[in-house]
Amino acid sequence: MRQTFRHIKTSKDFRELLIFLFFVLVSFGFWYMQKVSDQESFVAETQTEVTDDDVKMSNMSLEVPIRGINVPAKMRLKTFPSKTKVSFLIDLKKMQEVKVSDFDVVVDYATLPNNAEKTDIDLAKSPSIVRHVELNPTSVEILIERK
Repeated sequence: MRQTFRHIKTSKDFRELLIFLFFVLVSFGFWYMQKVSDQESFVAETQTEVTDDDVKMSNMSLEVPIRGINVPAKMRLKTFPSKTKVSFLIDLKKMQEVKVSDFDVVVDYATLPNNAEKTDIDLAKSPSIVRHVELNPTSVEILIERK
């Protein structure tokens, strides 16, 4: 009996079986850890509380003038149209706090290519209480004149 056990213990097939079982055990361990981790995240996600202070968002739009920046003193930059519609989401309770002057929409003369007739406009400033700001139109025709 002892000799048979020693033979099994030292045989190549037995070693391969042990290696196989080891990897099965390690794989099971990783699978189990992943399953436990997924359950913990699910529990954390489902425990979100809803209170009476929920934020109710609304769409709001303002007509904001487009202004030129970095324009040389001897030049004048005009845009067509001269205003853009700025649309955004805001908390209903804070709608009265937003003014046109809180936004700054610009065309940067320094970045204009030579002989440009049309360019994109940029939102240089917006209040932190607004979300998902969009400009319409996003580009304008320009006219550069000497003073």
